[in-house]
Amino acid sequence: ANLYFDAHNPMLSKIRGRNSQICVLCVDPSILYLYNVIISDRNASSNYVRFYTVKAGLEALNKDTIFANFWLHPDNQYEEWA
Repeated sequence: ANLYFDAHNPMLSKIRGRNSQICVLCVDPSILYLYNVIISDRNASSNYVRFYTVKAGLEALNKDTIFANFWLHPDNQYEEWA
């Protein structure tokens, strides 16, 4: 299952018009330590995705970007494609 660090994310932004059909659940962060959990730095189907172990992923992710109000970075095209 895909889980996001923030309910305000690009994937949900794409289906904003269907808010009445969306359910956001809060899960215990300890799920990160279950067997075979991986972290990606963007949509897993992106050509620019990187996959990490939990420890490496938590260190590599940019928290300012994750919790930003907007994700458009004109000087960094691949961020827009993520």
